[in-house]
Amino acid sequence: MIINLQKPYIKFILFVILLFSLFIFQESNFETVIQSTDIFLSSILPSIFPFILFTNMLLISNGLVFLKPILKENYYIFFCIITGFLCGYPMGAKTTSAMLNEKKISYKQAKFLLSFVNNCNPIFILSTVGLSILGNVKYGLILCISHYLSAIIISLIYLSHTIIHKSNKKSNNFKINETKILHNSIFEVLDASIKSTLSTLGNIFSCVTIFNLLFSCIKQIIIHFKLSNTAISLISSIFEVTQGIKNIVTNTNYTDSISLCLISFALGFSGFAIIFQIYSCIYKDKINVFYIIYNKLKQGILSSIITYICLKLCKNTKINLFSYEYLTQNFKLNIFSQYSYFIFCVCIIYILIFAFNSTKNRIQKK
Repeated sequence: MIINLQKPYIKFILFVILLFSLFIFQESNFETVIQSTDIFLSSILPSIFPFILFTNMLLISNGLVFLKPILKENYYIFFCIITGFLCGYPMGAKTTSAMLNEKKISYKQAKFLLSFVNNCNPIFILSTVGLSILGNVKYGLILCISHYLSAIIISLIYLSHTIIHKSNKKSNNFKINETKILHNSIFEVLDASIKSTLSTLGNIFSCVTIFNLLFSCIKQIIIHFKLSNTAISLISSIFEVTQGIKNIVTNTNYTDSISLCLISFALGFSGFAIIFQIYSCIYKDKINVFYIIYNKLKQGILSSIITYICLKLCKNTKINLFSYEYLTQNFKLNIFSQYSYFIFCVCIIYILIFAFNSTKNRIQKK
């Protein structure tokens, strides 16, 4: 029997259960909120903020329009793929939804893109997971390769069933909009980009906190079933990936190979917190949430298999030179933090170029 969540009394019962759980587990919930805030500020925000800001600037100002004559009908698909692979959750879904709503891509193309563009930020995998949590950049590189290779494999599987070269017949309606965007003031573009970025970051922080709280309440219940710390750690990674990975590293007794495969699966699946973020961007587009879960599950399995193969191939490879201890002792900022600063520099250069072109166009118009 399926429970109808739309019925008022069902909503009331769920509300009462939630309220009581917040009161009963208030001590652990308080610690969970502090822990979630620390995770967001120290691990998530530094790695994704510059990328989300830069993506929003490109999206609002149509900054890659110079590639349109080269890519032609596939320009908007290319843009969605770039944001999904480089900028992390949930920018791939957000960009795809925006393109679909503006009729720049078809529903079939959007569904194809959503099967593989929802990926982790590379800096998050390399810096936060590889260096901060695992303490070894070699592991971060293996996880990064596995993560993106699994997404590419899924895209190739769906590619044979999807036509991506046909443009939407309504795409001509948006030439005026693009011209209007290009003539916008740089301050309007920057203001809109900052607001959109803060909205996205607020969504991410809320999802991380909510799902960590949900797991904290569930943990207080399942702990009475005398489950091992290993089982609890694996369950936590299904809810929220960052805390889940930390739990796998600290609370399990697996070998490095098994732990890395589990972490690779967690990154590929991404956790319900991220899946909720993705779905919050696309639920209006009538795409089933189970379609996202199914593809993330496939990516998690493929990613863990690729990780296992990579570990076997690199078994005798030593990269101690790039260990976390070496980097922190010899560099004030590690290479990945420098890369984040590079993105900031690119943003500033882009702002200057856009401001110059906008001023030039207005002068010519006068």
